[in-house]
Amino acid sequence: AGRERSIGELFSAVGLALGDAIDVALRDLGRKTDVEPDLVLDDGTAQVEAKIDAVAEVRLRVDRSSLVGGPLGSGKSTTVASLLSAIARGRSGHLLTLEDPTEYLFQQMASSLVAQIEIGTDYPSFKDAFAAAMAQDPDVLMISELTGLDAIESAIEAAETGRLVIAASPSRSIAKAIARLVDAYPPETQPRARARVADVLEAVTCQTIAARLDAGGARRVACEVVTADAGLRFRVRDGSALLE
Repeated sequence: AGRERSIGELFSAVGLALGDAIDVALRDLGRKTDVEPDLVLDDGTAQVEAKIDAVAEVRLRVDRSSLVGGPLGSGKSTTVASLLSAIARGRSGHLLTLEDPTEYLFQQMASSLVAQIEIGTDYPSFKDAFAAAMAQDPDVLMISELTGLDAIESAIEAAETGRLVIAASPSRSIAKAIARLVDAYPPETQPRARARVADVLEAVTCQTIAARLDAGGARRVACEVVTADAGLRFRVRDGSALLE
């Protein structure tokens, strides 16, 4: 793992890259995370609980890959951390994360080893980080966001080897989250990509955060969940599941 950096060092690095005009999003990285599966969101004035009942259901069904979609600021990172934390508690094995940047620091469990790799700090590129991750032979791989062909191909490749893969996607619906996986490939290889995605995909969730009308502005997570069955796999292969 890379060395710890102070807030001053981070601001200096951002300043060198962007000049005087800087917009910064800061998150306090605690020494551990306990977010499973009752998620806590900060609405700027108070913390409100957002229980996603479907998270527990997905966790039980997944054995190859799970995709968490949602727009920026919808809590995808918290949901992914929740799933990983729950898995670390519920099974023994080696869990490894590929993150850009690191958003949660996971507590080591008695039965599981959790290792975290930060892209850009520990390794210069996603490709290098993924190669290092596979060399460690993890049972579970978390990818913080699928934002390019390298990350998508790596996630599919890892799932094809029997690993549990959990990944986030900046998508506003389940159909768009699945389509994003396929659309990253050149058109001539998309039929094969659809078949590969159909084979490894076990569950997809997509979420957003909405204000409750009856709670004085408190926010809740609205979440849709799909678990793969023969019908969905057929629709992914023929492309109809990618249409809304």
